[in-house]
Amino acid sequence: MRRRAVYTLVHNESIFLPIWLTYYSRYFDYSDIYVIDHQSTDGSTTKLPCNVIQVTHEFVHDDLFMHEMITKFQYRLLEGYKYVLYVDCDEFVYHQDGLDAYIDSMDRPCIMANGYELVHMRNREAPINLSQPILNQRNYWIRSKYYSKPVLSAIPFYWGIGRHGAENGGYFDENFFLLHLKRMDYDIALKKNELTAVSNISPINKKYAWGYQCWLTGQGFDSWFYTDFYPNYLDAHIEPIIDKVKKFMPL
Repeated sequence: MRRRAVYTLVHNESIFLPIWLTYYSRYFDYSDIYVIDHQSTDGSTTKLPCNVIQVTHEFVHDDLFMHEMITKFQYRLLEGYKYVLYVDCDEFVYHQDGLDAYIDSMDRPCIMANGYELVHMRNREAPINLSQPILNQRNYWIRSKYYSKPVLSAIPFYWGIGRHGAENGGYFDENFFLLHLKRMDYDIALKKNELTAVSNISPINKKYAWGYQCWLTGQGFDSWFYTDFYPNYLDAHIEPIIDKVKKFMPL
């Protein structure tokens, strides 16, 4: 049995997938990295050096479909790996010991990360330059209970829709950080939402507003970007990124 694998599910992620693959290939062999490709048309999943698994579905954005694919694939990987990490392609986990060393020394069945969201403060920070390290250009984050979630496991997770929690979420490690980058750049996030808004979204997603943050545009997007999740989102919760992450996380 192999020690560790990482996987994600994507659709047209030309910005985040290259960042994700570069980051996780520091800690995982390409043969242990898996990208589930849900009908990408932007070329982002062609000729990748890792494993690419093609899946099809009638809706571009459908949380029930995503939940089924991600859950079934975790079960499949756990047949051949001791530990399996699932993260979306805009999510990056970090431990000061090194992610590979951290996983290789684990003796717990499942781990919850300590989640934070990177935030682009447009009145203080320029648009992101993707040719330069991201954490050299961003200085603020927000603690997020939604991203303090179960991601690493030796047993199948019983995730809820959206994978922000699981019945068997396991041990919370405050030194195992998850950094969510959707808000790393205002314009990149808005452009992606505008593309999602005109795509084929599942009726059940619309009915229950699952993933609503992925198709907001205009004033709704602006309000979400700076106020969603908490009252007085930025004023009350914004913090400088702690040094041990900003200086040493290779992102």
